[in-house]
Amino acid sequence: MTKKSAATGRMCLLPRPSREDDLRMEQSILRAKQEWERTFDLVPDCILILDLSLCARRLNMTLGDRLGTHPRELLGHSLEQLAGTEDGASARLREMCLAEVNASQEMHIPRWGGHFLIAVSPFLDADGVRNGTIVVGHDISRWKLLEQQLEQSRRLEALGTLAGGIAHDFNTILGVILGYAELMQVHAKGGPQERRLNEILRAGTRGKELIRQILTFSRQSVSRNTPMRLTPLVEEVLQHLMETMPGHISVRRMFDVKSDQVLADPSLVHQVVLNLCTNALQAMRETGGTLELGLDEICLGAERPPKLTNLTPGTYVHLRVNDSGPGIPPDVTHRIFDPFFTTKRPGQGTGMGLAVAHGIVRRYGGTITAESAPGEGATLHVYLPQVTDVGAGQENEEEPLPGGQPSILLVDDEQALLTVTQQALSTRGYRVTSAASGEEALQVFRAAPEAFDLLLIDQAMPNMSGLDLAQSVLALRPGLPVVLCAGNPDATLRKKAKRLGIREVADKPVPMRQLMEILKRAL
Repeated sequence: MTKKSAATGRMCLLPRPSREDDLRMEQSILRAKQEWERTFDLVPDCILILDLSLCARRLNMTLGDRLGTHPRELLGHSLEQLAGTEDGASARLREMCLAEVNASQEMHIPRWGGHFLIAVSPFLDADGVRNGTIVVGHDISRWKLLEQQLEQSRRLEALGTLAGGIAHDFNTILGVILGYAELMQVHAKGGPQERRLNEILRAGTRGKELIRQILTFSRQSVSRNTPMRLTPLVEEVLQHLMETMPGHISVRRMFDVKSDQVLADPSLVHQVVLNLCTNALQAMRETGGTLELGLDEICLGAERPPKLTNLTPGTYVHLRVNDSGPGIPPDVTHRIFDPFFTTKRPGQGTGMGLAVAHGIVRRYGGTITAESAPGEGATLHVYLPQVTDVGAGQENEEEPLPGGQPSILLVDDEQALLTVTQQALSTRGYRVTSAASGEEALQVFRAAPEAFDLLLIDQAMPNMSGLDLAQSVLALRPGLPVVLCAGNPDATLRKKAKRLGIREVADKPVPMRQLMEILKRAL
């Protein structure tokens, strides 16, 4: 080799690279190439290099593993073959690849098994001429799941806020309806209107339970649990549904249980059974069929079916609700207990029924599972821990009032509810003085503190709440029996009431029989 010297301008000879130098250079290039290939294959992102016709020139092992084959077996495959057509994945990728600029987009690619943040860039040769496209997919499935859970949590929080906001007004409306229906029921016994009034009372009570159920589900508030039997409750739900059930749907009962007692809130379990049966009937509304309900006992030991591994060993009451409808599509079976997911058309439901039922059952240490096959109907299984028989409470006839005719100071800012409650209490022998605000009630009480045997007040009133009124009254006359009514009494409210010396906190609207029992206990 020759080279001109810069200093002298003369040509000088340079040593020619030896064979060893050539080998070292080749080995260095080979090592760099191997390192690049290892890096390319070890990158956890999916990398795909396409030619100008959008066929695979190269792809890394990460993408090959997701597609279930070695990358070299996929060379030359089209974008449609590599990304699949589900959810329009390949069409969206093609649109991004044909653009002349860098682009990024989130998309679901079922063929690759998840959600991805896709980045697409033109692939340029040494002269800066585009001869392909680079596609990089970063798996964000976990973050999408967390995002969905956060969104679900926010929606449930919004639902709880909404329900809490309307609970007082809604329960006041229901209280007026139920109050007058109970007054009319006294005069309708044995008459033609008795059944209709019973239906009004039943519907109003379910409305109250629905609000409480939404609050319980969305905010995980504490429910009141008592030992209860499932068989009478299931029969009650069936009796209610059969009055409006289409003629082309029949009912089959298969009850084989010695002890069907569980520890739960009867109103919430009623809602579980009602939701499951209603879903089954809706599945058969067009085709007809048979609604089958079964009750039995099951003993779970250390070895349990995979779907029941979250249950502790013990004996469970097993409720089975089966329909002979078209079945649940396999691709949505795993989502039927998700809040707000529904396959119903607009106007047919919100999709919260099964989610609410699942949340209630899980709270009591049980679970709900589903099994279905297309064209073969669906079966929902409810498992609730069995409790020993401690005797269920029986409804008693109303007993005489303690101490003759007790005098009550009744306080509520809703005039309609104030009127109907005063009438209902008066018909049962109480002497009632009413006040439409906390300030008015305090003025009446100060005028004659010894004239009243009990104070019955609403919590949510403007200017002066029920707690504030109770505090002022009890300061004037300690030990006076006070009953506080609230549309949404949470644990905090109950603790404050207990500290003030309030005897009872009732959940509005209060059925009259229950209110009578509360007043007798307070007196």
